[in-house]
Amino acid sequence: MEMRVYRLLAIIMILLNKNRVSASKLAEKFEVSSRTIYRDIESICQAGIPIVSHQGVDGGFSILDNYKIDKNLFTAEEMAAILTALEGLDSTISDNSIKYTAEKIKTLFPENLELCNNQQIIMDLNPWGRNKELKKKLELIKQAIKNSQTLTIDYINARQEISKREIEAITLVLKGTTWYLYSFCRLRKDYRIFRLSRIIDLSLNNDFFEKIHKDFSEYENENAWYNPGKEVHLELLFKAEALLYIQDFFAKDQIEKQADGSYLVKISYPEDNWVYGFILSFGDMVKVLTPPHIQKIIKQKAEEIYKLYN
Repeated sequence: MEMRVYRLLAIIMILLNKNRVSASKLAEKFEVSSRTIYRDIESICQAGIPIVSHQGVDGGFSILDNYKIDKNLFTAEEMAAILTALEGLDSTISDNSIKYTAEKIKTLFPENLELCNNQQIIMDLNPWGRNKELKKKLELIKQAIKNSQTLTIDYINARQEISKREIEAITLVLKGTTWYLYSFCRLRKDYRIFRLSRIIDLSLNNDFFEKIHKDFSEYENENAWYNPGKEVHLELLFKAEALLYIQDFFAKDQIEKQADGSYLVKISYPEDNWVYGFILSFGDMVKVLTPPHIQKIIKQKAEEIYKLYN
């Protein structure tokens, strides 16, 4: 479930508890632009919650007087799904507002508590063995975003080059199982997306920024989010006993069973050290069929590993 769902729920809770709130106040609270808030309000209206727009100096948004959330707005299964997502997010980001939102939903829909408490799905977004390290990073970044404080980071890129940067943190992004930080980089004087696992050190500065930044949704596009550079097409032949492992990484339509019981996988990746390490992680269960230069690189690295033990 995306962070936007959490924001939509939080906006509803705010409007239920306040007479009137302006778009600028909501934008400031959630660290987004007013344009994004207007889109959120439209989505809430489409969901069946009547929001009134007030013009003038004291203008803003409010929920229609005497309105109560229709208990049929969400089915029991949908409520359980929302709570599962919130609790999964809370497993990585310890945030009282997330806990509060989850508890508020439970009180609004008490008749669905039995299904909500029946944990058919559990989302734990913590990586194995790195819970404390990741949570410490996330807490510091959250504080920077909330207070509009700059961060100083030591960042290592795919070429193993370390650079020190001062950044204005804007949005935390969880894509797949990997956390990223969308920021304005003062060194490059442009927007950048930093992978949290590559931030080897970070510190909170006493420097504050007021610049209204471009939303991540506005920034995100194929070139900005994923710029593969040199992409390589791989054909990998796996031993029969590797099936359980390769099913964790490749889609069913990417895996072709061969007559001798082995499995052929055809996939394209950006060519960098990650892809070499990924292939080597399968040990002797995989052989690179094409391209030849990747065969050569993997062979060289395997020989280097062999030399370490002889």
